[in-house]
Amino acid sequence: MSLREAAKTFKIPRSTLSDKMAGRVENKAGRPTVLSKEEEKLIVQRIILMGEWGFPIYPKDLRYLYR
Repeated sequence: MSLREAAKTFKIPRSTLSDKMAGRVENKAGRPTVLSKEEEKLIVQRIILMGEWGFPIYPKDLRYLYR
């Protein structure tokens, strides 16, 4: 199917399809993350450790663990 046919069939602008095919469109939806992947991994490790120790974790506790 050509870009022109696809644009007409799916009612999407041809320029949008062209940009997508050329790789000029990023698929990042929403806001950027605040924490890096390493920071998120550290927090998860600490939550798991606290769970193994038998202590519940509350949202306020996470703020103290991250410091």
